[in-house]
Amino acid sequence: MKPVLRFNILVLEAKTNKDPVWMVEALRLWWDKSYLLPKNSRVKTKPLKVSLFGSGYLVNPEAFFKSTVDILFKAQYLSLAGRRDFGEFKLLGIDYLDLTYFSDINIEAVKYNPLLKIENNKIHFKLEE
Repeated sequence: MKPVLRFNILVLEAKTNKDPVWMVEALRLWWDKSYLLPKNSRVKTKPLKVSLFGSGYLVNPEAFFKSTVDILFKAQYLSLAGRRDFGEFKLLGIDYLDLTYFSDINIEAVKYNPLLKIENNKIHFKLEE
């Protein structure tokens, strides 16, 4: 099993223009370290040429990338998971996103995502349970 995948959601969103397919694929290439390999002209999605290392994280990236849910749900999952702080996870075991700190998140858009669960004003990430 690979370790926790840490990434910077702000850089990922900026460099991919928040395109859901590109976001997920760019992060997969970062996770696979495919950005280190020579580029092939037939590859549709090119790796980003910047570091994606940051304080956001996925505890179970393999399950995330293997998931067959709609790409829009996966991109939403990434955007929310990237807003969690790895320091809080490492020190306190906090693996959810506390909505009291993120009042701008549209709960109506999140509640239908099969990868997420909202309880007690917290977003839980089902692929990490």
